[in-house]
Amino acid sequence: ICGSGGSGGGSPAPGPTTQYRIAGSGGGSPYARLLIPGSVILAYAATNGGVIDYCVGARVSGGIRVVGADGHTSWFGRNSGNRLIQTPGGIRGSVGIPTASSTNIVFPALDTYAIFPYIASSLNNYIVERVTGGPPQESFQVGGLGVVGKSGSSKFGAGVPQQPVSDQNGRSADCYGEGGGGSWRIYGASTSGGGGGDGGSGYLSLTEILLPN
Repeated sequence: ICGSGGSGGGSPAPGPTTQYRIAGSGGGSPYARLLIPGSVILAYAATNGGVIDYCVGARVSGGIRVVGADGHTSWFGRNSGNRLIQTPGGIRGSVGIPTASSTNIVFPALDTYAIFPYIASSLNNYIVERVTGGPPQESFQVGGLGVVGKSGSSKFGAGVPQQPVSDQNGRSADCYGEGGGGSWRIYGASTSGGGGGDGGSGYLSLTEILLPN
């Protein structure tokens, strides 16, 4: 299970004295894989009317001239508000900030920390794999050079790679849980705003293994 990745930030149209508007990329969602005995699952379902609820985080669209969107959480199992497994969505990318070509500046990601999955303590003995959601790298500009930072990684992909400044929209994630890339606009090349890349959708796979008696 993993949540959906955060989408990249958008860039407003450059102003008459603005050279760049470089936005931030989105972060990745964490991942968890467990092998849980059937008796544990049945006991849990019995406390919840025989039902086990779940949710898969939907893909989020990139920001259009504005900040991106946080990815959606995926979760499995809920009883009175408590969830057995929860993988938060990736963090959203920041909006493009106007800067002159002579400016040296870094555009910090909105959250530079890895995101961890939540697993109920009763399931700790059944964890097979747990992967953090990668934070996005910072976008930066040094004089006439600008780079949009790599988006956050997930279990399924390394994230949208760094992109040198060009008058384009952000690139959308290709894999589950990846963050989307930020957009960038250059004065003189465009009079319109740009959109950030979409984050990757969430993922959930349930497999029942029947053992011989």
